[in-house]
Amino acid sequence: MAVEMYAATCRGKCRWVNQDNFFVNGIWKEDRRLAEMDCTRLCREKKQFFLICDGMGGEARGDQASWETARLLSERWRGISFFGGFSRFSQRFVREANRRVLALTDGQGRSAGAVFSLLMLQGNQAYVCSLGDCRIYHFYGGVLERLTEDHTMAGLAAGGYSAGANSTGIHSAGANSAGTYSAVGNQPWGKAWGSNVLLQYLGMPEQEMRLSPCLKEGISVSNGDMFLLCSDGLTGILSEEKLYRRLEENRSLPEKGRLLIKDAQENGGGDDITLILCRVII
Repeated sequence: MAVEMYAATCRGKCRWVNQDNFFVNGIWKEDRRLAEMDCTRLCREKKQFFLICDGMGGEARGDQASWETARLLSERWRGISFFGGFSRFSQRFVREANRRVLALTDGQGRSAGAVFSLLMLQGNQAYVCSLGDCRIYHFYGGVLERLTEDHTMAGLAAGGYSAGANSTGIHSAGANSAGTYSAVGNQPWGKAWGSNVLLQYLGMPEQEMRLSPCLKEGISVSNGDMFLLCSDGLTGILSEEKLYRRLEENRSLPEKGRLLIKDAQENGGGDDITLILCRVII
């Protein structure tokens, strides 16, 4: 399997630093000071890893938390073994990433936090691990399917998140998910208080709540399928109908990605925006 990929990250209008990060088969935002970064690549690795990390703006070290999460995968991805299955690997990854983020808490009690979504492609199958409110979508046969759940109060109220449970939303043109955010780009922290407060994230002491990532395994993949990974800087502004419309356009991946970012920026853009677009070639 080969995968055509476009990845991009940019700082939100209400941010001093870009607290997002991403990882694609060895490529990531190693310099935390970068406000913007994008790349294209044709990936041919046997196991292909795609990761979006979003540092929590309400925490003092959100950029470091997302950086540590991406760095962990950069250190391990080539030697990763799925002995025991993808689920066991995912649990180990979440525990180690959580320990690293918790270690960023300083002597003054200032904490760090991050959320992430991870997509792995191998053979003709996809695997997903997600914690927080970064999302992964699968676009195939005229259908846009959300593979992740939002670990937020809104996601809980909509019935899309419960500890240990998974759900998907399938959307064709004109349909929206009950879990889709309303625009929150005018808020400087980029996360709405109340219904959209995070219930699961890296940096959470496990004695407070057991970390329960969203896991999906063995998703069938066909030639031409696309995947979109994105932070809530994108989905907090754009409806799933808008995502669908952009993905179905006859454009290159970089064009689709840049237009999605432009759409979000022109309609608020207060939060950092990061996305990865993948197209499968079999």
